[in-house]
Amino acid sequence: MRFLFKRFCQWGTGLVLTMLGLGINVLPALGQTGTISGTVKANDTGEPLIGANVVIVNTSLGSATNTNGQFEIQQVPPGQYTVKAVFIGYHSMIQEVRLNAGETVTVNFDLEPSTVMGEEIVVSASRRVEKLTEAPATIMVVNADEIARTTAFTYGDALVKAKGVDIYRTGIDGVGINARGFMTAYSYRMQLMADGKNAMLPGAGLAAGNILPVPKEDIARIETILGPASALYGPNAHNGLVNVVTKHPRDYPGTTIAFGGGQNAILTGRLRHAQIVNDKLAFKVNAEYLKGQNWTKNDTVGYDNSGKAYLENPDHGILNFRTLAALYYNFTPEIELMIEGGYSVTNSIGTTNVGRNQILGWKYDYETIRLSSPHFFIQFYRTGNDAGRTHAIGNKVAMLIAMANAGVSMTEDEAIDKVKYIDKSKRYDFEAQYNTELAGFRLIAGFNYEDNRPVSNGTYLSDTTGNELKIRQAGFYGQVERDLGERLKLVLAGRYDTHDNYKSQFSPRAAVVFKVPGYGNLRVTYNRAFQAPAILQQELYLGFGMLPGGIPVRLRGNGHGFTLSDGTVIDPLEPEVNETFEIGYKGLLTKKLFIDVNAYRSKYQNFISPLTAITSFADPANPVFPVKQGDVAIPFEYVLTYRNFGRVNINGLELGVSYQIDPRVNVWFNYSYINPVDLEDPENDFNKDGKFEELSFNTPQNKFNFGAGFANLLGRGTYLSIAVRRVDEYDFISGRHRATKAGKGTGSFNFKDEGPLGGFTTVDLGFSYQFNPKAQLNISATNIFDTPLREMVASPATRRLITAEVRYQVQ
Repeated sequence: MRFLFKRFCQWGTGLVLTMLGLGINVLPALGQTGTISGTVKANDTGEPLIGANVVIVNTSLGSATNTNGQFEIQQVPPGQYTVKAVFIGYHSMIQEVRLNAGETVTVNFDLEPSTVMGEEIVVSASRRVEKLTEAPATIMVVNADEIARTTAFTYGDALVKAKGVDIYRTGIDGVGINARGFMTAYSYRMQLMADGKNAMLPGAGLAAGNILPVPKEDIARIETILGPASALYGPNAHNGLVNVVTKHPRDYPGTTIAFGGGQNAILTGRLRHAQIVNDKLAFKVNAEYLKGQNWTKNDTVGYDNSGKAYLENPDHGILNFRTLAALYYNFTPEIELMIEGGYSVTNSIGTTNVGRNQILGWKYDYETIRLSSPHFFIQFYRTGNDAGRTHAIGNKVAMLIAMANAGVSMTEDEAIDKVKYIDKSKRYDFEAQYNTELAGFRLIAGFNYEDNRPVSNGTYLSDTTGNELKIRQAGFYGQVERDLGERLKLVLAGRYDTHDNYKSQFSPRAAVVFKVPGYGNLRVTYNRAFQAPAILQQELYLGFGMLPGGIPVRLRGNGHGFTLSDGTVIDPLEPEVNETFEIGYKGLLTKKLFIDVNAYRSKYQNFISPLTAITSFADPANPVFPVKQGDVAIPFEYVLTYRNFGRVNINGLELGVSYQIDPRVNVWFNYSYINPVDLEDPENDFNKDGKFEELSFNTPQNKFNFGAGFANLLGRGTYLSIAVRRVDEYDFISGRHRATKAGKGTGSFNFKDEGPLGGFTTVDLGFSYQFNPKAQLNISATNIFDTPLREMVASPATRRLITAEVRYQVQ
């Protein structure tokens, strides 16, 4: 089955690439389809409305207006259609259109100011299509037009202005994403998805980040759910999720080329081609390339016996190559088969709890086959990676020091080959979902199965000789919605998950949504969600030097528990649990003032500790040490592992305000407040030392951003934006890393405490100019005052970065 699936995906991707490479014009003759184009303007001022959605009702065809208010919907089969234009703060408008073969029909819309909420569509909150304001969750959306006006390098860059989202920048191309507390040097508390598919790394179980093989040009929108989402998405969605939704070739046909550059030797290029072959067949291909130099950080790691200092000497070069291709075949207008493949290779630097990793030639690939209709989908996908020459920078230097002390000459390349990670892990996922409406009830039911095959050959996981790792989990989920009259909607959902390494979990959700006619929706929700221990926390197996006397230090995961020499039993890790009550409102208070506000109280319990010693020399004559891990005897070692402990209650508020002053000017303000009310409860002092460092919140209590966008202010086709971001100062402790106010200046070498993170205000500028409907110039300047911003431990300070690009739509 695995062989057939892989060959099938290779055949589909190969077919698409062959069609593009040979330049075969398989477009239908112009006489077979037509085009609907026009403009969308405000009828009170005559100004173009930028980013208005124009859709052909009851089809998947649509477009959005550019900076001149123009739109174009290509490849439309002949027929009679209803075309609808929508823009926030204005009445939607429909027009009937008759389109003949080979014809271009012009349809212009003049929208009237309105108190009716915009009709932006999302899919992540309920695993089905619904209006943003009716979603029973706090959900943020960044659409394709916003992304197209920036020079951002990854999906994470697009979320900087999003309400309630915490951004932890590790470099030019590295962005960690979290929400509502307890971030670590690893990024794993937010579930990352691409088109609803699990996009976490199959080996370590961490977020793929800049490794994700989704080129920027193919992103239709990014949906971010804040707070628990396990009721539908299972493990790892207990702080929220990020779903990167890609463009369908029927909705976004044509060819786009982009190239750009900027400071730090940045060079970037992108290509997207999407083609509708006929009413049955469509395809798309994407490629993206990024090269540059990261901001520098080069700490001393240690000294050899002669007193010679050894620096990290990392490679600050950035290299990202991403490609994605997909083939779509419609058996009927509603039943579609998709075959998709993606691949990326990355050079960068990533943070860990015990230092930094030099990412060299990390490869990530996936293949998907999916059958879908408006009422069901079935999909199977395989995800794999290869770590290349990725290694821990500290381990490389330690090897050089050890060899120098032994009088052995060794180059850095030779040291890397000795300590590099092996990661050839794979994951196989199957999911099926069905939705229908029965007697006024909207029903969703689904099942997904995940089979993880971590492969490190013992370089950092416990898959040593004769110990193959297989970690399987399965989940069943369902949701029921019912309108209780014209204004009230009740939502009940639940999910049951099983896992090889921990007990079964049930995640319920209940929501009541009250529609305020003409103004928006008020909702009250309850969620219970869980955070599964990452594969790294379950199966870690990594040497970490020696203690005096030659006692080896070993970092071990705790997926199976330990027995100590004194008979003490340490239980295996269990999932962290989050229960959240939330009340929120989303809608228009006046005809152009949009409000999105929510308040929540969350109860977290059963945290996973940082790496903690379970070997004790309190009585040197009778040390206590682990003798078994699970049922397997282990040698005498100084062992550090993960354990469960503690509970915390959190209160939070998230506010988003947007005001459309007129069709040319929009202003916004986002604010987030979060407060752990009992962080220093005695139960949270894992080491009983009164410091409570094992449970660091790692999140600013207050943060806000505000800004404005100006359309056509500097001339027709221009768009200017200014954004100000403020982040409170806050302590951040993760593994061996300390960034604290009290401990500033303590520590040594590459683990020196440089003081707390945050405590900055930064200003970003953006400029976009639409030369014509096909050509666009984007210029972005982040941190324009070049203030050193500390956004993550073990990472260089963020500095000013100016980049520019030109996008051209060939057709």
